[in-house]
Formats: sequence, structure tokens, C-alpha cells
Amino acid sequence: ELAYIIEKNGEIIGHINYSKGNMNLYKANRYGVDIKVNDRKGEAIILGPIAINPKYQNQGYGSKLIKHTLKLAKNNNIPIMMPDGIDYLCNYIKENNIKNILEIGTAIGYSAIRMALISNDITITTIEKDETRYNIAIDNIKKFNLENRINVILDDALNVSINNKYDLLFIDASKGHNIDFFNKYKDNLNDKGVIITDNLSFHGLVEDESLAVTKNQKGLVKKIKKFIDFLDNNKEYTTTYINVGDKISISRKKVYNEKDISNT
Repeated sequence: ELAYIIEKNGEIIGHINYSKGNMNLYKANRYGVDIKVNDRKGEAIILGPIAINPKYQNQGYGSKLIKHTLKLAKNNNIPIMMPDGIDYLCNYIKENNIKNILEIGTAIGYSAIRMALISNDITITTIEKDETRYNIAIDNIKKFNLENRINVILDDALNVSINNKYDLLFIDASKGHNIDFFNKYKDNLNDKGVIITDNLSFHGLVEDESLAVTKNQKGLVKKIKKFIDFLDNNKEYTTTYINVGDKISISRKKVYNEKDISNT
């Protein structure tokens, strides 16, 4: 029901597909985010892949496909799983003229593709340690003809050695290693580079630990809080928190922060 093509003057210029899956059932907590309430499963539709002919990219056709299928999903009570905060991230990249990006945590390539599609002169290096996800990401990136601008590395990010400099370090991997990722790759930033980290609310559990019911959840909450404390007391970087998606942090080098933050 949610697989569509888009045509222009009789030419097929793109398509969107959704795959069927299962998810645990959630309800909104007092922070307005969803928290797992039991182990029952519900059917869900997962976005991907979506592809637009390169000569029609950045013209709004992909957005039209997504909005059309989201409207149909809503009208038919079909739950859609979408990445949090990606729109904010893409707008930030565009507004701050970011061109070179290092991403920790490729997953299936969704965020890397979204970032690369902002502008044709954006290049991305992204690291993924899970081979299955890596292979899916490679396939998705090829469908968008972005393999020349997105370099995917199959390895544990803590074991990779990179010498290049980047405008943005985007951390969206194992939450328990945020401090390690931050410290390892901060020197790969250009002088005015920034570090953006995702999922600092952990669906509201960080703000209200009583919502964490499993040992794993409680452990991750403690590690995320430790990372936030690390950011708040960091002598090299000043961090701003943005309550969008699952909450993100934007960390800038202090030597540039006061004179540059007003311009962003």
C-alpha cells in the first residue's frame, strides 16, 4: 500500500518503498516522547529505500513522496518509524555551510544520504561496525549514486585511524562510548568545526530515571548522564543543547565560541 513512483512528463524519476516490521508498543510520557510499556509487538512500516534520479535531486520530489506516503499512513493508522532530529541536522549543515562530515554510526546510511543530498559539494566519511548494516548502507548509497561522496568504513570507530580534517563530527553510535568517540575524533575537526551528538534524552529516560525499567536502560541512562557532565565541564568545548528529536548537543571549541556563536 505504501510503495509509489513519481513521474515527470511521462518519465519515472523516483520511487519510495516501505518495509513491514514489528516494534514494541509505546505510549507518550510527560515529556511528550514514547516509552516502552510492555513486550507486546505491533506491526510497523519502516521507511526505505527512497531514490530520486540525480538530475531531479534537491528539487523537492523526494519530500513530496515522503509527505504523500506519510499522509496515507496517518489516514490508515499505519505507524511510521522515522529518524529523530534529521531535519534539524540538515538545516544546520546548510545554514553553516558545512562541507566535510565525519559520522560515527552509519546504520543503513539514511542520515549520510540525507546530509549528502543537501549539496553536491558535501563529502562524508561514515563508520559502521555492523557488517549487515554496512552492506545495506552501501546498497542504499549506490541507489542514490552517492558512492563518490560518501565513504563508508566497516570497522569499530574506536579502532579506526583517520588523518583528515572535518567541519562536522556527528556522533550517533553506541551511547556508552560517546566520551570515547568525542575524545578520539575531536582533533579531526577544523578550527571552527563542531561536534553534534544525538539521543541525549534517550526517550525521556535521562530526565526521569524512574522510566528506565531494564538493566540495560538504566546503564545507558547513567552513561549518557556521564557524557552530559563531561560536556558541561569540558575545558576545550562549550556545548549548547537543542530539544529537538531525542535531544542533541552542539559542541564548539571555546577559543572560537564567543565571537562565532552569534553568527550561527
